[in-house]
Amino acid sequence: AADRVLSADQRSDVSVGQGELAECGRVTVILPDVERPTRLQLQATWIAGEQPARTWRNEWSAWVFPKAAAPGPSPAPLYGSAAQVKRWPGLGLTPLPREGPLPAQAVYLSGRLDRRLADAVERGASLVLLQAGRAFASRPLTYRSSWWKAGDDLNANLCGTWVYDHPVTRAFAPEGWCDAGWFHLLEGGRKIVLEGLPARPNVILRALPSLRSVQDEAVLFEVGCGKGLVLASGLNHEKARGRPENDWLLAQMLTHAATSAPPRATWPRAALPVADDAEAGEALSGFEKLTRNEGEEGVWYSYREDNVKMPVCRQTQAGHLVEWKTAAAPAEGTNDFLTFVFAGGLGYQSEPKTDGFVFLVNGVEQVRFDLPEQTNRWQSADGRVTLRFAALRKPPQDQLGLFTATLARGLWAPGQPCRFAVRSLGQGSRRWFGLNLYTDANAEE
Repeated sequence: AADRVLSADQRSDVSVGQGELAECGRVTVILPDVERPTRLQLQATWIAGEQPARTWRNEWSAWVFPKAAAPGPSPAPLYGSAAQVKRWPGLGLTPLPREGPLPAQAVYLSGRLDRRLADAVERGASLVLLQAGRAFASRPLTYRSSWWKAGDDLNANLCGTWVYDHPVTRAFAPEGWCDAGWFHLLEGGRKIVLEGLPARPNVILRALPSLRSVQDEAVLFEVGCGKGLVLASGLNHEKARGRPENDWLLAQMLTHAATSAPPRATWPRAALPVADDAEAGEALSGFEKLTRNEGEEGVWYSYREDNVKMPVCRQTQAGHLVEWKTAAAPAEGTNDFLTFVFAGGLGYQSEPKTDGFVFLVNGVEQVRFDLPEQTNRWQSADGRVTLRFAALRKPPQDQLGLFTATLARGLWAPGQPCRFAVRSLGQGSRRWFGLNLYTDANAEE
């Protein structure tokens, strides 16, 4: 009940000197088991013992979520791309069939929309599309409950949020806006620009602009296509991974996609942001274990977060090297090429340009590269190794994102990992290559 007190305690005879900080006591609260998100109100009151007594009070809220957040009973099977199956083991996802048309009577969770998924949606499937801000035109999102000015930066143009009444969000935004419980989902997400689309979709969570740039933008929406449905999310599910609010919301999204009819707003299939099939193959993890670092141990940004450890190889001296192992190649298969993906960055654009870096595979030099200028795609002289870099975050001077390395047959051993390395070829410059130690970076990102 709204007026139920879960725990209360008080301390007396606490003495704290003027301008000092001291612990007055601790309160332990046994949280209740809940079936849906439940908001708690916390209150702390300080009464000074002078005459007359003076009172100060703070109040704030917090959310409690169900212990296990799983999709409700589904009339259709739940499939996930390889990356999503690995990321969300508690959702009960089945890996996508590798070949042939995908079933139409099914629900799919993916961070990427390819031709097979688009075909399935058109025939009646439901797709929950994460990282939709990378598929549609969008802007970065910074959490604000409300803001009178909305910032001088167009990207920060936000006056808060409006959450329409919808089964996915109803329990978590009962007053129609995102409170601090949404912080980890919104911070670092993307607000998707709705203007110019074939029809306005059914918006679930809207980003409210200021007069700086009045534009219709959504963070979460759904739209019909053919006989199916696409539920698109610009929320930062990666940042919120492991948090109960994210687990609960993903389960609600899948349940809704499995049990609801497509909304009235519909798009033609041509309006869906279908990814290039040339990149549709499942990429393997390009980082599993660091084996050698002859450079620096830095702390810097990654494309996901701030202040993460990063082995760094600089062009201050030729020969600096960072080496690591990848995931094992398939023990069997007929692929002529394998693609590996790993996270990292390149930086210090203003420093002098030198001979750059070289990418090694199993100790053999293959591709020379440097900070992206005319190209972010480099190839070995024999065409058997291709290295690409996609910058997903660009602070001044630097670029952070994902590398993909595609290797021809014969450059890997079945069932064995590869040894990747980057070595500096130049000197006299502080330009750098850095490796993020993520074992779960994936091509969907």
